[in-house]
Amino acid sequence: MKANLESTSLICVLIYSLIILSPSCKKSEIDLLSNKSIPTALTDESPSENSINTVSYYYGKVVDEAIGQPLVGALVLRKNSFVGVYTDTSGNFIIGVNTGSTGTFAISYIGYLSLEVPFTAADPTHNMGIISLTAAE
Repeated sequence: MKANLESTSLICVLIYSLIILSPSCKKSEIDLLSNKSIPTALTDESPSENSINTVSYYYGKVVDEAIGQPLVGALVLRKNSFVGVYTDTSGNFIIGVNTGSTGTFAISYIGYLSLEVPFTAADPTHNMGIISLTAAE
């Protein structure tokens, strides 16, 4: 049964990636944010003793610092793990980590300076707001 759940999660991640990277896909075709159904493969794989099966979600928007335009396809990655997501066509992202965990998100985009943001996952959701990246010179 666990193999089926892992396969389903992998399929969800692949579909999610294809939709985000496909410019012809309409938001109405799939909306993970309103569905609140995040594939488990997008969450941390090593839960702490106090937070088994509890996930905290971080969300926000990545934009160009100079002009405020969304950065489509920016990477939001939990450092030292395989957990990461790309921003959608509006620069929005949502990423899950185990509640009670701490770490750092590395946010990057080609041609821009990377940014690191520390986190402590204590609440079910965390709005990271607008994250501005500076173009590299």
